[in-house]
Amino acid sequence: MPEEDHKLLRWVHDYVTNPDQPTDDAMKKRFVRLSDGARTEELQNLGTWFHDDSTIRQKASLLKLGRELHKIHTALRKVGR
Repeated sequence: MPEEDHKLLRWVHDYVTNPDQPTDDAMKKRFVRLSDGARTEELQNLGTWFHDDSTIRQKASLLKLGRELHKIHTALRKVGR
């Protein structure tokens, strides 16, 4: 896991995901299984990590993931899930 990744992404990689699976993919698969309310809460919680002391590059990696999760959330809402 590169040092330029946000500490949240490094934590997920170290403790939650299979080391062979990309962290973003693992988070997306978990995110899809959540209810609408839980996905909304997850996105809001993700936003609180932007106020830490991480570098711009690290925040960018987290922002990219947040955008991808938001797109998934929007698509799931469109299909009524």
